[in-house]
Amino acid sequence: FGQRGWGAMAQDTLAQCPNGVPCPLGVRTGVSRASNDTIVTAVGCEEEFSVTFGSSFSLRADVSVSMCARSSNGLCVVKSNTISIDEGVVECCSTAIQDRQCALSEQESLLPRGFFDCIELSTVKRAGNTTATIKFVTPYQSDFSNAEFYSRDLTLLGRHEVCLTATEIDPLNATVRSPPHCVQVQVQRCSACLKGGAGLNTLSKRYGTHWTQIYSSNLDITGNPDSLHDGRLVRLGPLYEVQEADTPMQVAVKLGVSVNQLFFWNKHLSQLQDPLGSIAAGTTLCVLPKTCFNSFGPQQIVFNHREIYTDKEGGAWSDPYQVEKSTYTEADPRPAFQGLPTA
Repeated sequence: FGQRGWGAMAQDTLAQCPNGVPCPLGVRTGVSRASNDTIVTAVGCEEEFSVTFGSSFSLRADVSVSMCARSSNGLCVVKSNTISIDEGVVECCSTAIQDRQCALSEQESLLPRGFFDCIELSTVKRAGNTTATIKFVTPYQSDFSNAEFYSRDLTLLGRHEVCLTATEIDPLNATVRSPPHCVQVQVQRCSACLKGGAGLNTLSKRYGTHWTQIYSSNLDITGNPDSLHDGRLVRLGPLYEVQEADTPMQVAVKLGVSVNQLFFWNKHLSQLQDPLGSIAAGTTLCVLPKTCFNSFGPQQIVFNHREIYTDKEGGAWSDPYQVEKSTYTEADPRPAFQGLPTA
């Protein structure tokens, strides 16, 4: 974060903070995210930023930094933090409740994970200043919710913020607190981050599509698609706005995908009381329509109840057959049962 050289300078010079309270030392002295900066991310992505707060009273001051959440009444309520970002936290935060296999207790693993349940705060104290580092995993369904501060504005779904506030003891032995320093987080629908050296091909298999489908949804990828950096935010496909009386089957047929794929890409559809009934008009769905027809190999037509899958074709492992094997009969006019995908 470029703090080392400027950190030494901060130890020799008091921060010019207004109103006699701790304040961020400025971009040149270690703030990797200025107030109201925006991090654009997606569910399951891991992000990190740092802010350095300095004292305006003494180079020996003990500056403490904590997280807080702004509410609609303007108050910033301090949030405790005891977690460390590890594989279990990543699993529990980023995965739909019905799919979780995380290492927390059974009761905890079934609870929705809010934004502040998925944040790790660490601090490094120096003479007269403290650097706070925030690491977070973007939690499941955070693209459908927003911060309490924005809760009355439904046009800001996916909009969150992480706020930091600093305290110190002033010369009169009173505790003084800085105004909240807030970084905005926009959780982008129908998107994912590349992890662990994975490229578009690995990502496409994870979502049951072909890498050319994802490539065509990211016009900003101009170089080698195999040379994308870890953490790169990638769009999976477009959003479809549900029309009046649309059902999952109608949407699937219209876009050349299956009902199972719609439910796989849109976990929130599992909350429908009638999975085959109509979806509320205006609902937006993540869809990966098969626009790159030839990329799926000769066996995969645009819409088929039983798609054939091989390791060398881009078929849909996420597309279980819509007719269960137990109900299949020789009288079924569709192609012979192919067996379940193995990957």
